[in-house]
Amino acid sequence: MAKKSAAKKAKPAAAGRTKKATSKKSAAAPTRVPTEAPSVLVVATIKDVESLHELPQLAKKLESEGMKVDQVLTGSGVISGSCPADRIPTLNTKVPAVVVEPELTAYPS
Repeated sequence: MAKKSAAKKAKPAAAGRTKKATSKKSAAAPTRVPTEAPSVLVVATIKDVESLHELPQLAKKLESEGMKVDQVLTGSGVISGSCPADRIPTLNTKVPAVVVEPELTAYPS
């Protein structure tokens, strides 16, 4: 029976060496995940009162271009939400009926 217990001990040791060899290979080739620019709160206001009736369609267009729309205030012509900071110029170009700007706070932190 002593031979069986020696064989059992040999298997875990071999398995342990195999795990170490694979972990060294994975550590040698790190993978990099592309990061997205941080999101900022933004306010989109219509440029012309004539476009006030198109506000829901403009909100959908902004969403399709990468803005997360939180509120559509049809009475005042304002769309609030968030998007990556580097998307603001693109939103202004792709949806020319509105002006997209970072939301200002009264008490910046």
